Amino acid sequence: MLESFLVYYHSDTGIDWPTHLPPARISYLCGPTIMFKRIWIDETVDVGTNADTLYALLKDFDAWPEWTPGLRALKRDRKEPLRVGAKFVMVIGRLSLPCQVFAYGPSRLEWGGGLGPSIVRHSFELTPVDAAQCRLRHLEYATGVLAALALPMEKALGAYDHRWTKTICARFAST
Repeated sequence: MLESFLVYYHSDTGIDWPTHLPPARISYLCGPTIMFKRIWIDETVDVGTNADTLYALLKDFDAWPEWTPGLRALKRDRKEPLRVGAKFVMVIGRLSLPCQVFAYGPSRLEWGGGLGPSIVRHSFELTPVDAAQCRLRHLEYATGVLAALALPMEKALGAYDHRWTKTICARFAST
């Protein structure tokens, strides 16, 4: 039933709502409002390399199509440096997905898009474990109308994202 997917959001949920939204929109999202939300991947894995090496791979958005399964292209103005606020388009199959960078730092990369109060967010969080290993959290979710539209594709989206995580782990696996 639909009720099982409804979530009451309050300011203490721990969800990082985008700071670029005006305060009125943030209070709408974080207040006692019912908002539909779906997470199709939230997995944490240990990767056989240090956080700096993994961050070097992940922060190079332009190289993603070379090693990311299914990502045909990433289009952006290469004159514009990658930073918070930078815009790009991910081409996956026949879909062109307009995106914006929301976090760009050594411990967190986050990008996504939105439609009104509905958002899609995709992120990588890196945590050093030791000199030769780090922990990678791979998260993607959507809210509102975009979550409802993605519902029929949720299993495929999760599988796609899981392949991305597996590709990262395989790249740094011990031989």
